[in-house]
Amino acid sequence: MRGAKLALVLVALLIGQTVIAPRFSFLGITPDLVLVTVIVFSVLGRRDEGLAFSVLAGLGRDLVSRGGYWHTVLLVLISTLIVNFREELKSDEYALTAGLVAFCCPLYFLVEALIIWFSSGQGLAMELVIRQLTAGTIYNLLLVPLCFPLLRRIIDVDR
Repeated sequence: MRGAKLALVLVALLIGQTVIAPRFSFLGITPDLVLVTVIVFSVLGRRDEGLAFSVLAGLGRDLVSRGGYWHTVLLVLISTLIVNFREELKSDEYALTAGLVAFCCPLYFLVEALIIWFSSGQGLAMELVIRQLTAGTIYNLLLVPLCFPLLRRIIDVDR
Protein backbone atom coordinates (compact mmCIF):
# COMPACT_ATOMS: atom_id res chain seq x y z
CA MET A 1 0.00 0.00 0.00
CA ARG A 2 2.79 2.43 0.92
CA GLY A 3 4.66 1.79 -2.35
CA ALA A 4 1.52 2.35 -4.40
CA LYS A 5 0.82 5.59 -2.56
CA LEU A 6 4.37 6.85 -3.15
CA ALA A 7 4.14 5.88 -6.83
CA LEU A 8 0.92 7.85 -7.09
CA VAL A 9 2.63 10.86 -5.45
CA LEU A 10 5.48 10.54 -7.94
CA VAL A 11 3.15 10.44 -10.95
CA ALA A 12 1.16 13.41 -9.62
CA LEU A 13 4.41 15.26 -8.96
CA LEU A 14 5.71 14.75 -12.49
CA ILE A 15 2.38 15.79 -13.99
CA GLY A 16 2.35 18.83 -11.73
CA GLN A 17 5.91 19.76 -12.71
CA THR A 18 5.39 19.41 -16.45
CA VAL A 19 1.78 20.51 -16.89
CA ILE A 20 0.66 22.65 -13.95
CA ALA A 21 3.85 24.41 -12.75
CA PRO A 22 4.58 26.10 -16.11
CA ARG A 23 1.14 27.74 -15.92
CA PHE A 24 2.28 29.47 -12.72
CA SER A 25 5.45 30.82 -14.28
CA PHE A 26 6.24 34.31 -13.02
CA LEU A 27 8.88 36.44 -14.78
CA GLY A 28 10.09 33.29 -16.52
CA ILE A 29 10.52 31.44 -13.21
CA THR A 30 8.71 28.14 -12.77
CA PRO A 31 8.34 26.52 -9.34
CA ASP A 32 10.42 23.39 -8.85
CA LEU A 33 7.96 20.94 -7.32
CA VAL A 34 10.35 18.02 -7.72
CA LEU A 35 13.18 19.63 -5.77
CA VAL A 36 10.90 20.79 -2.94
CA THR A 37 9.22 17.37 -2.73
CA VAL A 38 12.56 15.53 -2.63
CA ILE A 39 13.70 17.79 0.21
CA VAL A 40 10.46 17.19 2.14
CA PHE A 41 10.68 13.41 1.63
CA SER A 42 14.33 13.43 2.70
CA VAL A 43 13.48 15.28 5.91
CA LEU A 44 10.30 13.38 6.82
CA GLY A 45 10.75 9.92 5.36
CA ARG A 46 12.89 7.01 6.31
CA ARG A 47 16.43 7.04 4.96
CA ASP A 48 15.81 4.43 2.26
CA GLU A 49 12.49 6.02 1.35
CA GLY A 50 14.00 9.47 0.85
CA LEU A 51 16.82 8.13 -1.30
CA ALA A 52 14.57 5.89 -3.39
CA PHE A 53 12.12 8.72 -3.94
CA SER A 54 14.93 11.06 -5.03
CA VAL A 55 16.20 8.51 -7.56
CA LEU A 56 12.74 7.93 -9.02
CA ALA A 57 11.84 11.64 -9.01
CA GLY A 58 15.14 12.52 -10.68
CA LEU A 59 14.76 9.82 -13.33
CA GLY A 60 11.18 10.87 -13.97
CA ARG A 61 12.17 14.50 -14.29
CA ASP A 62 15.02 13.66 -16.64
CA LEU A 63 12.70 11.57 -18.78
CA VAL A 64 10.16 14.39 -19.18
CA SER A 65 12.67 17.22 -19.60
CA ARG A 66 15.98 17.91 -21.23
CA GLY A 67 19.21 16.87 -19.64
CA GLY A 68 21.58 13.97 -19.45
CA TYR A 69 20.31 12.57 -16.14
CA TRP A 70 21.94 15.36 -14.18
CA HIS A 71 18.65 16.03 -12.35
CA THR A 72 18.90 12.51 -10.98
CA VAL A 73 22.49 12.99 -9.86
CA LEU A 74 21.78 16.34 -8.20
CA LEU A 75 18.58 15.20 -6.47
CA VAL A 76 20.23 12.03 -5.15
CA LEU A 77 23.19 14.05 -3.90
CA ILE A 78 20.89 16.51 -2.12
CA SER A 79 18.80 13.71 -0.63
CA THR A 80 21.89 11.80 0.51
CA LEU A 81 23.28 14.84 2.28
CA ILE A 82 19.95 15.53 3.97
CA VAL A 83 19.28 11.98 5.20
CA ASN A 84 22.85 11.65 6.45
CA PHE A 85 22.94 14.94 8.33
CA ARG A 86 19.33 15.58 9.39
CA GLU A 87 19.93 14.08 12.83
CA GLU A 88 22.83 16.47 13.46
CA LEU A 89 20.65 19.40 12.40
CA LYS A 90 18.25 18.82 15.30
CA SER A 91 15.46 21.20 14.44
CA ASP A 92 11.76 21.39 13.89
CA GLU A 93 11.04 19.41 10.71
CA TYR A 94 9.17 22.29 9.09
CA ALA A 95 11.91 24.82 9.88
CA LEU A 96 14.54 22.34 8.70
CA THR A 97 12.66 21.82 5.44
CA ALA A 98 12.30 25.56 4.82
CA GLY A 99 15.96 26.13 5.64
CA LEU A 100 17.06 23.33 3.33
CA VAL A 101 14.89 24.67 0.51
CA ALA A 102 16.44 28.12 1.04
CA PHE A 103 19.93 26.58 0.98
CA CYS A 104 19.58 23.91 -1.71
CA CYS A 105 17.55 25.82 -4.31
CA PRO A 106 20.19 28.45 -5.17
CA LEU A 107 22.88 25.76 -5.31
CA TYR A 108 20.70 23.58 -7.51
CA PHE A 109 19.91 26.47 -9.86
CA LEU A 110 23.56 27.49 -10.03
CA VAL A 111 24.74 23.98 -10.85
CA GLU A 112 21.92 23.68 -13.41
CA ALA A 113 23.02 26.94 -15.07
CA LEU A 114 26.65 25.81 -15.14
CA ILE A 115 25.74 22.45 -16.66
CA ILE A 116 23.67 24.15 -19.36
CA TRP A 117 26.46 26.65 -19.97
CA PHE A 118 29.16 23.98 -20.30
CA SER A 119 27.04 21.66 -22.42
CA SER A 120 25.72 24.34 -24.79
CA GLY A 121 28.92 26.32 -25.26
CA GLN A 122 26.89 29.53 -25.30
CA GLY A 123 27.26 32.54 -23.05
CA LEU A 124 25.63 32.67 -19.65
CA ALA A 125 23.24 35.58 -19.03
CA MET A 126 24.10 36.52 -15.45
CA GLU A 127 20.93 38.59 -15.06
CA LEU A 128 18.82 35.51 -15.78
CA VAL A 129 20.92 33.34 -13.46
CA ILE A 130 20.64 35.83 -10.60
CA ARG A 131 16.90 36.19 -11.16
CA GLN A 132 16.52 32.40 -11.15
CA LEU A 133 18.61 32.11 -7.99
CA THR A 134 16.65 34.69 -6.05
CA ALA A 135 13.11 34.56 -7.44
CA GLY A 136 13.24 30.78 -7.91
CA THR A 137 14.30 30.24 -4.32
CA ILE A 138 11.56 32.56 -3.03
CA TYR A 139 9.02 30.83 -5.26
CA ASN A 140 10.07 27.41 -3.95
CA LEU A 141 9.95 28.64 -0.37
CA LEU A 142 6.33 29.58 -1.01
CA LEU A 143 5.70 25.93 -1.93
CA VAL A 144 6.86 24.65 1.47
CA PRO A 145 3.65 25.61 3.36
CA LEU A 146 1.65 23.85 0.64
CA CYS A 147 3.75 20.72 0.14
CA PHE A 148 4.94 20.02 3.68
CA PRO A 149 1.57 19.31 5.39
CA LEU A 150 0.29 17.30 2.44
CA LEU A 151 3.38 15.13 2.18
CA ARG A 152 3.60 14.76 5.96
CA ARG A 153 0.09 13.31 5.95
CA ILE A 154 0.93 10.93 3.14
CA ILE A 155 4.18 9.78 4.77
CA ASP A 156 2.77 9.47 8.31
CA VAL A 157 -0.43 7.61 7.38
CA ASP A 158 1.36 4.27 6.94
CA ARG A 159 3.76 4.55 9.87
